[in-house]
Amino acid sequence: MSVKIGNSYIDLVQVYAPQQGRPLCEKEEFYAELQDLTDKMAHRQNLMIMGDLTGHVGSDTDGCETAIGSFSLGARNDDGEKSSTSALEISWQL
Repeated sequence: MSVKIGNSYIDLVQVYAPQQGRPLCEKEEFYAELQDLTDKMAHRQNLMIMGDLTGHVGSDTDGCETAIGSFSLGARNDDGEKSSTSALEISWQL
């Protein structure tokens, strides 16, 4: 969905990633489809992805400083690693 605010547009995407314990192929398909969708967004520079990526990105931002905000808690799990890696690859911020 695109929202016009003044002279600018923001593209909004609502997601819910496969839960912890789901097969890896489901998670890979989810991220591939999300990548395809965001690549097609007309106003990609103003893109907001909302929802649940079902991963814990943790408080350690080492190597992910441009993607992980300062309000993360705990330790990173495998799904959080995938979310962090994807964020870096396509310039998201978590």
